[in-house]
Amino acid sequence: MKVGIFYELQLPRPWRERSEYQLLQDALAQIELADGLGYDHARLVEHHFLEEYSHCSAPEVFQNEDIVRLTPEELKAKMAAKEAR
Repeated sequence: MKVGIFYELQLPRPWRERSEYQLLQDALAQIELADGLGYDHARLVEHHFLEEYSHCSAPEVFQNEDIVRLTPEELKAKMAAKEAR
């Protein structure tokens, strides 16, 4: 059996200047922890225009069964490359 984690990245109001950034950093830290615990994958949903419900409109950055095996630096580089497009 494979075990993974699933995210919707919910962020209720009120938002602060770096709330969304912190939300993503927390998710990355949890994914890193899951990797260390032996989880097989991390998944995120894709929602658009749902301000408080989901702050993830590009889950392909995470949706890959090998993503949990990336180092945090590799994962951050992959996210930065996606943002640069």
